[in-house]
Amino acid sequence: MKSLAIVGAGLSGLTLANSLNNYCEITLFEKSRAVGGRLATRRVNEFSFDHGAQYFTAKSDEFQLFVNQLVKAGCVERWDAKFIEIEKSKISNSWQWDSHYPHYVGVPSMNEIGKYLSKNLNIKNNIRIRSIEKKSNKWVIYSDSGLAIGAYDWVVIAIPAPQAYELLPQSISLKKHIKAIEMTGCYSLMLGFHNTPQINFNVALIRGTDISWISVNSSKPHRNEPFSLLIHSTNLWADKNLDMREEYVIGHMYEQVKDILRLETSEAYYKNLHKWRYANAPKRTAKNPYLIDDKKCIALCGDWLIRGNVEAAFTSGFKLAKKILESELLI
Repeated sequence: MKSLAIVGAGLSGLTLANSLNNYCEITLFEKSRAVGGRLATRRVNEFSFDHGAQYFTAKSDEFQLFVNQLVKAGCVERWDAKFIEIEKSKISNSWQWDSHYPHYVGVPSMNEIGKYLSKNLNIKNNIRIRSIEKKSNKWVIYSDSGLAIGAYDWVVIAIPAPQAYELLPQSISLKKHIKAIEMTGCYSLMLGFHNTPQINFNVALIRGTDISWISVNSSKPHRNEPFSLLIHSTNLWADKNLDMREEYVIGHMYEQVKDILRLETSEAYYKNLHKWRYANAPKRTAKNPYLIDDKKCIALCGDWLIRGNVEAAFTSGFKLAKKILESELLI
């Protein structure tokens, strides 16, 4: 049985690994302590925040089938949120999410999806991969310390495009295809309250400010905790301020939220900030949702090959697995 190393245990990497787990020996390397990538949750005391992906929908039949399996497993439910759009501090539109176009979240938290998908996989957490090198028909994987930690028949890189570009050897022609792919950043501001503010929505899409999104995280299914808000900056503002001091970013986002909601943010009992350097990717028109060099036994997958959302991450990993199996590349 051939061996496969997957660098990155976000949704693309986990989907690929689950699809191929019965056909080869798989090892996933993840730089973080948790799996799931932007399907992320942070817990502090009595508060929890889904500080990455906020929800997802299903457009393709294959992704809907995948979501149905997660619902059956008890780690995903529909979020029937009251949704509004705010422009210049005024509500311009509103509607109720419902079963006609379901919006899904992980339960009891978004990171439950990654936990479920990783149950039967060999995952090495807290290992950052510095480089990969082809030696004697094997891909040798080197950790951040420069130590060789394994040799594999195949390697798949399932990390954001800029990081994938840095990891790919110059000899791999796929490298030129991702050089120009840019990903945008985002700041996530987390606010926890002991007193419930007077807010009459669950989700707000914001236009015309440096804030793009406000959600009442505690309104999601099975969030039995005090009132919490999750606020996302716009990608444009984040990109311009990625290297600013945390105090400046929090202060600016505070003022923006106060102007939008007329909410005294200083009343928050808990506050924290997370910086996503690679949070989103523009929609692409490329034919394949993955990149592969079957002669050199290397491939790439990730939402950035399609567009920056949860379904795209799944689709990229799923389609790559299908290509590998149909082409009998593991024989």
